[in-house]
Amino acid sequence: MKCLQKNDVFSVFRYNGIVLRAILMDFNGVILNDEPFHLKLYQKILSNYQIPMSSQQYYQKYLVLDDENCFRQIFKDHGKPITERELKQLVQQKGKLYQKEMGGRFVFFPGVANFIQKAASRYGMAVVSGARRSEIKQPLKHIHLLRYFAAIVSAEDVVNGKPYPEGLHVARVKLNKWLFKHTRGFTSIRPDECLVIEDSIEGIEMAHKAGMKCVAVTNTYPAEKLKKADMVIKSFAGFSPSDTEKLFS
Repeated sequence: MKCLQKNDVFSVFRYNGIVLRAILMDFNGVILNDEPFHLKLYQKILSNYQIPMSSQQYYQKYLVLDDENCFRQIFKDHGKPITERELKQLVQQKGKLYQKEMGGRFVFFPGVANFIQKAASRYGMAVVSGARRSEIKQPLKHIHLLRYFAAIVSAEDVVNGKPYPEGLHVARVKLNKWLFKHTRGFTSIRPDECLVIEDSIEGIEMAHKAGMKCVAVTNTYPAEKLKKADMVIKSFAGFSPSDTEKLFS
């Protein structure tokens, strides 16, 4: 990424003998608290098509989908035909509404900024999300966190979203390319040296399919629904990157 500087914290990206070498974070529901806002936008757009969406439906079935696949699945579930062109128009409409109505009022989860800053001094960092790239980069720039991530993988970068592990594989490739370019003594990061931080059941499944361990944070679902994760935390407040190393010892 162009924003990285020679003396940036990413210089410690060199292999230092710690088995945990990279942390791959989901965005919505893990870093940015905007899932309720996305729900309202879906409801607003779908009302024009007489399609209702409850909070329960969104969190149970549609939350993990990117915008295009979410609209596609909703129309299918309601027996309404829709063309690929119409799908793209709906995605663009939602993206414009997001930028207009969010208006820079980004709400980040408690403790997450501090966690990212500390983690970036020890590990390679990536965002892996079904959100659009602009919806990831703008909030991270807003609180000066973008520079801590060597890789951003968004909806535009993958064909198959969660629970498929494509996004995690793409992120690891990007991290290794950055590592090869910026460090001496290059040693490729393996899947078993990566930690994924997620907030959904599908995200946990994706991590394990990729051969990676997963920490789940209860920002979106209760702990009992996230029990398949390797570790479950209530929030990032008081949570240190070093707390994750026990999973790799």
